[in-house]
Amino acid sequence: MKKALGRLGAITVIAGSLLGFAAGTASAGNPEYIRSYQRQADCERAADEIRSGADLAAYCTWDQGHTEWDLWVLSL
Repeated sequence: MKKALGRLGAITVIAGSLLGFAAGTASAGNPEYIRSYQRQADCERAADEIRSGADLAAYCTWDQGHTEWDLWVLSL
């Protein structure tokens, strides 16, 4: 029983690592849309918070069609 649980734990750790690696590499080249803001200052404040908490690049772009600021995140 103990041996079977050990194997299951090892398989879970390996599978989780592979999925995490795949998710990280999939988003490394593609920015991910987070949300929109009406004011640039609000968007920049949110981007600063994201940048300070992780290895992520966060930036805002002006969406002319919707007249709002879009927040994007890119993993480094």
